[in-house]
Amino acid sequence: MTDNDRDDDIKKTIARLREQNRQPYSTSGVAAPNLQAQEEKLLRTRVTENIERIDTAERNALMNAISLQLLMGNITQGEALKRMRINLVGMKQDAYAQLVGVSRKTISDIENNKINNSIETLNKVFKPFGLQLGLIPSSPQRLINLLNSAEK
Repeated sequence: MTDNDRDDDIKKTIARLREQNRQPYSTSGVAAPNLQAQEEKLLRTRVTENIERIDTAERNALMNAISLQLLMGNITQGEALKRMRINLVGMKQDAYAQLVGVSRKTISDIENNKINNSIETLNKVFKPFGLQLGLIPSSPQRLINLLNSAEK
């Protein structure tokens, strides 16, 4: 799958979520008021108002730092997901879960390293960050040697 395909998938997911939420109904069958405002609030809800927005260069540097920590085995997949969700997109678990198409409990369980998830589920939750599961050397030193040999 190319980067363009991934970007298209993300855009399609967002469009699908917006379409699904366009005509929500209450139990009485009456359309919910202020849908546009509710949708925007959900998608833009920040985890905390104290988190400052960062520019693209800072975002890329943070993404690289988190990815490197994950590759080197310094943090778990759950810790990496939580850091990326909070610091890169600033979304609450429920909003992020809706974006990627899994339950909020699944996001919570992954972030707390409580369950073993399928590769498909993990790929879904890491997809917005341009990451997918793969095989890497289990030894950090072997990984460093591999990366150094690729630079030559």
